[in-house]
Amino acid sequence: MADTGRLGTQLLVARPSALTVWQPWATALIWGGKDVENRRRPIGYRGRLWIHAGLHHPDWADYLEVRGLSGIVFGWTDTRKATADYLRKAQRWTEHTGALGVILGSVDVVGCHADETGDDRESCTPWARHGHYHWMVANPQPSPPRPLPGHARLVAPP
Repeated sequence: MADTGRLGTQLLVARPSALTVWQPWATALIWGGKDVENRRRPIGYRGRLWIHAGLHHPDWADYLEVRGLSGIVFGWTDTRKATADYLRKAQRWTEHTGALGVILGSVDVVGCHADETGDDRESCTPWARHGHYHWMVANPQPSPPRPLPGHARLVAPP
């Protein structure tokens, strides 16, 4: 097995998992060019990762930051309040919706490193945050929204 270097953990290449990400960051990972997921813990997993948009309603400042970094504009769909008919229609959507409580698509986790710059402006990517581990992602692939309960850990997708 390969080694992640300074993290000192073995790389895990396993079946795809799902990660809950709050909006608007989930949409940015799939449609907005976000190439890093900022987390407090490192990840040894490498491979496909499904992105689940959590039920947390987005903060306006976060929305404006994502809009500034990505240039995308999107609305919100709260799947907790949507009818069954509306959710069936949502299964056929191909555009970004900012939906809540659904799988939006997937990315490849291709690396992970700790931030050492001490300054967001000098990080590895404009999306990176100081003081976090940077889960490097690539190859975003949208999928029709599929409802899924959120979790605070990696889980198997439906």
